[in-house]
Amino acid sequence: MPGTLLYLGRGRRGLPLRAVSDARATHLGGEPIEEKLLMRWNVVGRAQEEIGGFVRAG
Repeated sequence: MPGTLLYLGRGRRGLPLRAVSDARATHLGGEPIEEKLLMRWNVVGRAQEEIGGFVRAG
């Protein structure tokens, strides 16, 4: 499934992977973010000022 993004839910202790040829995989995880987030293109922050700082620094 090239280019597929999957949400696997919470509470997993492992994630077995197998490929029949060369492959790449990315795994993102962590504690859920409870606060409201803002998104500007590919930048995520908690406030507009924070996003502006990231954009200016980038």
